[in-house]
This record gives sequence, structure tokens and C-alpha cells, in this order.
Amino acid sequence: MEKNIIFKEVVDKKDLEFCFRFRYEIHIASSNKDVIKENPLSIDFDIYDTHSKHYALYAEDRIIGYIRIALPAKDCINETAIEVGKELNMINLNNTDSEKEKAPLPFLSYEGIPSTYSDYYNRVEAANEKIGEASRLTILPEFRSISNLRFLVECALVIYTIRNSERTHAILDCSSRCRPLYESYGFNPIDGEYTFHGLKKLALFLTSVPENIMPKLKKMSMEFEETGKIEKPHE
Repeated sequence: MEKNIIFKEVVDKKDLEFCFRFRYEIHIASSNKDVIKENPLSIDFDIYDTHSKHYALYAEDRIIGYIRIALPAKDCINETAIEVGKELNMINLNNTDSEKEKAPLPFLSYEGIPSTYSDYYNRVEAANEKIGEASRLTILPEFRSISNLRFLVECALVIYTIRNSERTHAILDCSSRCRPLYESYGFNPIDGEYTFHGLKKLALFLTSVPENIMPKLKKMSMEFEETGKIEKPHE
């Protein structure tokens, strides 16, 4: 019998390096491959990893899924990710500040994005409100069920919205075909789709979670607070 699937934060340096390799392996073979910079190390690592929280799905001791929540650099420094990046020679310290200035969050970094995305971010900044972005969602093909996908999204909502009430704007950038899934959780599109290397994409934002799913998320939040993880049966 399969054991439960477990969601928890990635704090171990070896596990985090594995996640960067895992992301590369899965995304480079997907329709989303152009977000990855090909390299001989087969590692997906960018400057946003140094100011992100990293989370994984585990089946026993095996990582089978991953998501990061990228935060503005002023709000988060991930020392473990910085260590990994330095050890792998993936961080160019001379360019760190300029890269952060150029695009504070991943959804602002892609070629061809509409100006409405920057306008949205600037309005949030001007209002001195909190913002963060869920990105690099990754699941092994053999575990890529709608149940596991929804579980990973719901866990991210728990971390982002229930356990961090100050963070009022959640962002994600995705393929246009995934829009209905995220709209079911209360996400709304920022005006303007765009085409990135032939893939239709858009950014969505969330300021509040629908009331009908709040009881479930609050229960998951209590589990995370008590155990440091969230579990679901393998299906």
C-alpha cells in the first residue's frame, strides 16, 4: 500500500539542490521548457531562488513535486539557496542587485509580458501592500493527477494566505489552459495574455480565498502548525 504524500518546506541543502535538478529535468522536457536556461549542470536555478521559500511533495523519502513562493528580495533571504547557488557556481554576485532591480518577481521577467503586469505590481508597491508569487510548480508525470495538483496548490494557499495574513496579493504565471483550475481558487487574470516562445500564457492574482474552501484550508493550516507538514492519502 502506498504511503501518504507529504507537503513540507525544503530546508535540507541536499534536498534543495535535488529540487533544482528536479525542476530542470521535468521542465526541460515540457511545453514550458523555455523558462529554463539550458546548462551543462542540468540545474534550474535563478536569482529568485535566493529570495523564495521552497516546498516539496514527498512520497516516502522521494521528492515527487515542488513549488516555490518567490517574495520581494527586501522581504526574504534564503541562505540555504544562496549556499547551494554559490557551490554550484550559479550565482553571479556582481549581477545580483541589477537582476533584482530589473524584475522583482518572476512574472515580470518574461519576454513579451503586457505593461499591465508592471502596472499591477507598481500599484501594489505604491500602496505598500505585500505580494508574492507561486512559481516553478513541478510534479513527476506518474504522480500528475488532478488530486495531487490540487493538493499542491492548496498547500501553497495555506502557506501564503492562511499562515501569512499580511501577504495580501498572491500571483502566479501559467499556461492559459490552466486558467480554469486557478480561477476555481479565486484567482483572477491581470489584463492581457501574452505569447512566450509559442506558448499562450497569462498572470493571475488573488487577494482573497473563496469562503467555501476556507474550512479545508484552515484545517490544513492547523496540521502544518502542529506537525510542520500536511499529508494526504496517495490516490
